[in-house]
Amino acid sequence: MDKQILQAIRQKQEQGVTLLLEHYGGLLNAIVRKYIAGRPQEIEECMADIVVAIWYHIDDFDATKNDFKNWIAVIAKFKAIDRLRKIERQQTTVELPEQLATTQDMELDWHTLLRQLPQKEQEIFQKYYFEGLAAKEIAQHYQTKTSWVHNKLSRSRQKLRTLFLRDEV
Repeated sequence: MDKQILQAIRQKQEQGVTLLLEHYGGLLNAIVRKYIAGRPQEIEECMADIVVAIWYHIDDFDATKNDFKNWIAVIAKFKAIDRLRKIERQQTTVELPEQLATTQDMELDWHTLLRQLPQKEQEIFQKYYFEGLAAKEIAQHYQTKTSWVHNKLSRSRQKLRTLFLRDEV
């Protein structure tokens, strides 16, 4: 069956996608649901992304290195993880302002909130968000990589969000 699917997709025949989904649709769906549970729209879009990735990258498949089932499973896993990250980014950018909007009576005291963070994280957060320095500049100041700065900012935002939602400030 794998040879038929491979041949049809390589020849860009739509029947290949039909065969792929008939034979491996359950596996791909189970992988996606493992990462993106309870979001039918996102699952459907992720499945479409997987099929498109398989369609356009079918020539990257090498039967000597892997079997077809494992190859498409890996594609499904990484597409699901990518989709999950996208969902989390959207929630991160939307979640806190929504929470702030529901607390109209409360003024947010950033200094009190920031004091809950370790000193270095406070400094990085202030430089980036209040002073407007670029992550690259902050990284140079601390003689480290830009990814380290982004990591610290991400962790700080998560800590602040947790503190804010617990009303510890």
